[in-house]
Amino acid sequence: MSKIWGRYGEVVAPGRFRSLDTSTGVYKVPCRYVGSGSRPVRSTSLIQQALRAVEKSGWVSCPVTLDEALRTIAEKATIIPTRPGEPPVGRLKATDQADAHRPSLSRRFGRKGFPLHTDGAHLFDPPDAVLLEYRQPTPLAPTLLFMPQLDVVTPAVGHALRQGVFAIGFGRATFLAHVLTEERLRFDPVVMVPRDPLARVAQRFIYDCIDNAVEYCAPGPGTTLIIDNRRTLHGRAAVPGGISREANRAMVRWS
Repeated sequence: MSKIWGRYGEVVAPGRFRSLDTSTGVYKVPCRYVGSGSRPVRSTSLIQQALRAVEKSGWVSCPVTLDEALRTIAEKATIIPTRPGEPPVGRLKATDQADAHRPSLSRRFGRKGFPLHTDGAHLFDPPDAVLLEYRQPTPLAPTLLFMPQLDVVTPAVGHALRQGVFAIGFGRATFLAHVLTEERLRFDPVVMVPRDPLARVAQRFIYDCIDNAVEYCAPGPGTTLIIDNRRTLHGRAAVPGGISREANRAMVRWS
C-alpha cells in the first residue's frame, strides 16, 4: 500500500490526479485561493475545486471543516442519516465489538481492520458521497481508499460484479442487489449476503482490492475527506488499543 498524508491548507487527491511537491513530499491538487483573508469565500472555492477533483479521482481531502463543506453544498445535496431517527451528521468511533450497534462493521470487526466497503449499502438508494472530518490525526489507523478501474477487470469479474446476486436486509425488508449497477458500486460484507456463485466471485474481488488500497492519514480537525461513494471503496486499518479514532460523518445524495 502507498501512504498519503493529508496536510492543513492543501487539497490532496490520489496519485494519478496529483502533482508532487518535492519540497514536502506531498501530492496535491493545484488550487487557487479566492479572496483576501475571507474564510467563507476561500472555503467555498476550495470545496468547489475539491468536488470537481473527486469526480475524476474518486476521493479528495479538502482543508475545510465538515460544517463548512455542508453549508457550501446545502442547495444541491440531501444528508442521509445512517439509521431512521438518528441525526444527519453521525459520529463514528472505533469501539469494541460488544459496545457496537448490530448489524455493523464495528459489531463484526471491533477495533480490527475494516474491509473495503461502500457506506449506506443497506439502503435501497445508497448515498452518492461520504464526507468525513476526523477528530484526531490518524497515522496509526489510516483510512484505506481504492477506486477500482472497472474498465480493465477481466470479463469474468465484470460479469460477476454486474450479475452476482446479494441479499440485503432482514425479514420483509430484504431486497436483492448486485455489486455494480449502472456504474455504481455497492458492497458491505456485513449486510450483503452472497446468494449465488457469481456473488462469491464478486465478493472475493472486492476483498482482494485491499492489497492495492491507499492509506490516507488524516491531519485531524479542519480537514474533510470527500469520498465518491458510487465509485470508491474505503476501509480502515486496525486501531491499536488505547488509541482514540473518531470522525464526524455525513452521507449525502446529490439533487
